[in-house]
Amino acid sequence: MGDIAQAESLFRAALKEAPSLPAAHARLGMALEARGDLGQAEVELKRGLEGLPNDADAALALARVYARTDRPEDAFEAFRNAASRERTGSRALLDAGTYALSLSRNTLAQAFLEKAVERSPESAAAQARFADALLARGDKEQAKRHYKLALAAQGPVDRVDIQRRLDALK
Repeated sequence: MGDIAQAESLFRAALKEAPSLPAAHARLGMALEARGDLGQAEVELKRGLEGLPNDADAALALARVYARTDRPEDAFEAFRNAASRERTGSRALLDAGTYALSLSRNTLAQAFLEKAVERSPESAAAQARFADALLARGDKEQAKRHYKLALAAQGPVDRVDIQRRLDALK
């Protein structure tokens, strides 16, 4: 938490010197979101995005604010916007799919996660979460395939848990 408080302090100081600096608003909003001050985070993120409309990190943080404040439709729209701003990777798509799964919106989750896998086929997290969505929709064969791909892919995931899920499908 010390790093977040320090970042928040630095961005507040920057805004005292240059109140209209969009990057400082966006980064302050991200620090506030991480700290859990969601109302103020939303305000700062929106200010930042007004001046930096292509800031993928700020757009993703705003999507998470909407998700954490139980505004799913706003969150899904913001996740789509964040995904369109990401030049590489699939963080926004992965977060959107995970959020959709948490709401049992399995078809939507599958759509987000399929795009995440298309964009980042080497991502173990994307493969595993896509397998979860497939399984939630009853497609055990494709879920097995993607759990296996997750085990062979790169990135930090709980491989023991993925293997357990895979074994449960046999």
